[in-house]
Amino acid sequence: GYKHLFGINHKTSINRILGIRNLVTARYLDITAYQIETTYQVI
Repeated sequence: GYKHLFGINHKTSINRILGIRNLVTARYLDITAYQIETTYQVI
């Protein structure tokens, strides 16, 4: 029972880390796209 519980917690923590990484990547892409848009507007 303990191993199964640990497995669930471990999988959840991995999903949480991947979710945070995806969130950071999405935020970075949004900022990059915004900078590109503003740069082209200035030109």
